[in-house]
Amino acid sequence: MKSFKKILALTMALLVMSSAFAVNAFAAEFEDYYETPVFMYGDVDFDSRVSVKDSTAIQKYLAKIITLCEDSIFYGDVDGNEKLSISDATLIQKFVAKMIDVFPAEAPAPDYSVNADGKVLELDLSTEDTVTIQVNVKEAGYYEMSATTGGETSLFLDLRSEDSEEYWGAQPDGETYYALMYLEEGTYYSIMFIEGGLDTHVSYKVAPTDFEPPFDIASADEIKLGDRIEIKAGTTPLLFKLTLEGNEGSVNVYTEGLASNSILEAYDERYNLCYTGEAYDYTDSIISFYDEGVPSVYYILVTQDENGTDFALCCDTSVDMLKKEAKVIEVGSVDECEIIELTYEDPDSAPISGLAEGIYSFTPEKSGYYSLNFRSDSAIEVMGIVGKFENVSDDGYIMVKAGEAGQRVFDVLYLEENTEYCIVVLIFVDGVNNIDVSLEESNEEEYKKAQEDSFVDDATLDEAKPISLGKVVEFNCNASADEYYEENYIFTADEDMEVVIFSTNSQDACVYIYDEYGDILFLGDEIVTAVVTNKGIDMLYSSDFAVKGTISKGETIRLGVSSFAEEDNFTFSIVKAEDYKELF
Repeated sequence: MKSFKKILALTMALLVMSSAFAVNAFAAEFEDYYETPVFMYGDVDFDSRVSVKDSTAIQKYLAKIITLCEDSIFYGDVDGNEKLSISDATLIQKFVAKMIDVFPAEAPAPDYSVNADGKVLELDLSTEDTVTIQVNVKEAGYYEMSATTGGETSLFLDLRSEDSEEYWGAQPDGETYYALMYLEEGTYYSIMFIEGGLDTHVSYKVAPTDFEPPFDIASADEIKLGDRIEIKAGTTPLLFKLTLEGNEGSVNVYTEGLASNSILEAYDERYNLCYTGEAYDYTDSIISFYDEGVPSVYYILVTQDENGTDFALCCDTSVDMLKKEAKVIEVGSVDECEIIELTYEDPDSAPISGLAEGIYSFTPEKSGYYSLNFRSDSAIEVMGIVGKFENVSDDGYIMVKAGEAGQRVFDVLYLEENTEYCIVVLIFVDGVNNIDVSLEESNEEEYKKAQEDSFVDDATLDEAKPISLGKVVEFNCNASADEYYEENYIFTADEDMEVVIFSTNSQDACVYIYDEYGDILFLGDEIVTAVVTNKGIDMLYSSDFAVKGTISKGETIRLGVSSFAEEDNFTFSIVKAEDYKELF
């Protein structure tokens, strides 16, 4: 059960979108809260200052008296050697005594500057060093960025603009890494680090180039939302023009059919390669654009090798893609949903198994309560996610464990008339599983009973511990790998308020937020933050959770606080949002 709950956490993190869909009148809404504490090197206990206490914490950690979370270890590594040692504790003591002004891990990166004129910059890097190179472009035009290494050394190399999100990544060609791009006049930054090999010498340059377009954009055919274009084997390459009109939302261009030998590439109007198609359902290719509200044009190049087959090129929103896959289900009907393990055979690695799913569409003719039912001849764990098609969410999700073979498992939801709902049946499978899926009319009494019997309601509201605003609660977990330990708390708002529910110093904490009926409102797990170090920009996955939400006066929520670590000791609190900002 413990491992499945972690899988559920990851699944929900992929599926959750902001939502207005509710299965009852409960008004509370929650979202991940990214205003995390201000991290600084040497601040091991996260009290927003560097003190002797931080040095002492490292010494206790090395003596195995205490444990430290990933963030504490990261920021306690002040000597930058990627581990905690007595050296880090000593450096913190020297910093507190003002014997040093900066930690080695914070030392400024080497500063290189070149003009985009073709002159070579010779670099000598260690295998752990990262350098940032300022590139000065004096005239707009096409340029080639290249870096040549020696031997079997490989490197990471990119170029990014100073005042926008434009980004170009270099591709290898033997011992040379290169990228072709159109650059405006201005300043750019190139980040490079060596990934392996003994030869640490690199020759780097950015030079003007005579550019020959890889295709004629005037020859492109239009592709627009809703199109499904039949393409015969052997007729590629083909070029299509996609215009995003500035309406916010996700737009996908993808192949449909046995198109495993097809490649999609998206270029902008200056022939910069923007996207390459990724595997979809392990057979097709897909490019996802997020229309951010600014009109833009892309050119889609479709190519196929000699083993290609007939396929269709489609353009849809994410919602329309779901609708195309969905089976229509009616009240009283039973559908046998065959769920087959999704396995991608990679010759260089073990088979990769995915999350298998069945997708249904349901439009109630009248508002009311409906029972969603699963039945299987095998003992399996199933999760159903229900949401309005235009905003698929987790608000109506259920997850149940089938017991004896043939047992009916179900949940009851309140659905609105003439509203199209998406029902996604999910399961981590081994082989083929058949699940009977059906919908029946229900009533409020059955709804309340279903919530009482819900799998998440391991403790009743009477058994949950009350928690007050601002109280610091200690959580101590010591669970084996096949167990899941959760403590339940109840909180009732005495006024309309915006709150933050957060943990500190955990190994892998999480919180499930339920309404008073036991329906889940949100899952809070790890927080992602961007950290700037002398090695560039790192994405740091915090092991703590922080969730922000609005609660109306008199509303009640229940918290299922837990950890995915076998042993974990941390604290958590509920505070008003403005107080959380003051704390950090």
